[in-house]
Amino acid sequence: MQETTEFNYRGTQLRYNSETGQCWKPGNNGEWVLTTPGTNGKYARLGIGTKRVYLHRIVAEVFLNGGKPLTAQQEVDHIQPADGSHAQDRLSNLRIVSHRQNLQNRRINHNNTSGYKGVSLHKPANKWVAQIVSCGRTKYLGLFTTPEAAALAYDNAAKQLHGEFAKLNFSTGGYL
Repeated sequence: MQETTEFNYRGTQLRYNSETGQCWKPGNNGEWVLTTPGTNGKYARLGIGTKRVYLHRIVAEVFLNGGKPLTAQQEVDHIQPADGSHAQDRLSNLRIVSHRQNLQNRRINHNNTSGYKGVSLHKPANKWVAQIVSCGRTKYLGLFTTPEAAALAYDNAAKQLHGEFAKLNFSTGGYL
């Protein structure tokens, strides 16, 4: 077993590896049982007493919030790792954020037809419109002849408005 940290969370003893995001809890026979990660984009949960608690919340409370419970204004954000998986509970992959900050780096909507975040077809003009939401308001970024140009405009605005929380269409800030 790799280097782990053992701690008590609400009366349950746990072992956690911050590099891999793996967590173990005691089994019925005294052996340590590895918790299974979430599947199909879902997050890992552990039975703590009579409740099921998300592993990322446990890790954030214990290691990022000084052992204190998260407040109603605090959420746990999964920083998107290079391999694209979002359900990893590595310590380096988690941060405590506000609800607004967490919304700034949402993925592309499932019903998006352009393939780019913040880009849609403006049918009357037969052009691509770029828009971004900041502080609860939609900001119009313009009409473009290609969806890629509109996506680049979105990325530039996202970097400016959302900073480190920006979820970009192009990881390098541009496209080929």
